[in-house]
Amino acid sequence: MNLFSRKSNQDLIEQLAKSRQDFQFDRFGIKNKLLMSLENSPEEPVAHKFFTIRLIKYSATFAGLLIFLSTALSFASTAKPGDKLFPLNKLEEKMILNLPLSAEQKADLQVRIVSKRLEALKAVENTTNNVRLQAKQLETVKESDASIKQAVDSVSANKNALKGPGKTATEQKLDQVLNQIDDLAQKHEQRIQSLEDSASDKNIKQSLNQHLNEIKNSRHKAQNEIKSQDHRDPDHEKKSGD
Repeated sequence: MNLFSRKSNQDLIEQLAKSRQDFQFDRFGIKNKLLMSLENSPEEPVAHKFFTIRLIKYSATFAGLLIFLSTALSFASTAKPGDKLFPLNKLEEKMILNLPLSAEQKADLQVRIVSKRLEALKAVENTTNNVRLQAKQLETVKESDASIKQAVDSVSANKNALKGPGKTATEQKLDQVLNQIDDLAQKHEQRIQSLEDSASDKNIKQSLNQHLNEIKNSRHKAQNEIKSQDHRDPDHEKKSGD
């Protein structure tokens, strides 16, 4: 295919001649220049290898970090309030609760956490009465209070999000969970009351009493939530009318 006409080619030749430029085509010279430029340019495979080595290095570091965290969380799973590894225990619980689980699954996890805090309360009961032990008892009671409050608030919020003309199966399940939390909270109260009665330090005694009152408030909220749902249930109204 001829891109230029004969006249255009002739005009181009005349212009090149007037410019007095030497346009000799040196085939071997150009070849040598290309070979030299290729030799002096960085090789692509080297960069690729360097990237691969760095990727393997970072992957190994990340894998090591995961193993370390898994091991640490495994040891922390049995840690109790006041122990050095207990913050990791709480972190693990928080991570699990933030997973995309159903309302029922999260409610069951909340019950397990409250149960764990009750076991921790049992573990700190001791006849030896000293300030150090009382401080650990207070920390344990503080975590009991926090776990119960979080459980009641979370389950109630998930339950209220399901409001409708009648109870769904999920709402009924969450009502049962609130009843479980209420029963567990009552057991917490009994043990905390016992710790308060035996505490010798005035400030610790006062703090124990404050947490005890907070737990009672959480129980009251759970009970009201169950009752309010019963009043919204048409079947409950029919039974009441009968």
